[in-house]
Amino acid sequence: MSYFPVLVDLDKMPALVVGGGRVALRKVENLLEFDADITLISPEILPELQSYADSGKIKFQKRTYQKGDADQFKIVFSAVDDLSVPEVLKADCDKNSAILNAADVPEYCDFIMPATIRRGPLTVSIASQGEAPFFVRSMRQKLDKVLSPHLKDTAELAAQFRNLLYERDVYDKTEIREKLISEFLQTDWDKIMSEQGRFIAETQLKTMFENYPRK
Repeated sequence: MSYFPVLVDLDKMPALVVGGGRVALRKVENLLEFDADITLISPEILPELQSYADSGKIKFQKRTYQKGDADQFKIVFSAVDDLSVPEVLKADCDKNSAILNAADVPEYCDFIMPATIRRGPLTVSIASQGEAPFFVRSMRQKLDKVLSPHLKDTAELAAQFRNLLYERDVYDKTEIREKLISEFLQTDWDKIMSEQGRFIAETQLKTMFENYPRK
């Protein structure tokens, strides 16, 4: 199999998770990190999942999966030990053009979940085409340790920079735009953030545009 990496707008794709154990918990927590609308179906769930249900972060139906439950969803996760469940889920998903991720049943998977590191708008994903998940977990842990603690702020600053390109009417001016992008990328924002703080970084960002005409 060859899986194509893609980012999905979960606002348009409510998610169904079937299962209530540790695997289901990992799926739910990963989905919550991206503000997903989650429905969980399982006869029993971990206390952590119950806490999410009690707080309204997920919808919980305390029962076993029934044929047709996935009909209203376009993205589905199977996290159960009973292998008969993902088989039914796969049939339901195929019928309704939904995509399925089935834990430990690769032949039923339409997609796989990469390991992710999120810093504000920046998302780093690591995958091995499903062939070495233990190695992917190790790589994620190593990258998480070496990435700057200010990366979230810098990524948000980069988003502000892009907005300023539009606001100052220079985005379509290729030469000016490329000079500004080069200046942004050559600036040690990590040092500025750590030594002077975000306010100074944002102030310096705005002064970058003062040497360039708006029109």
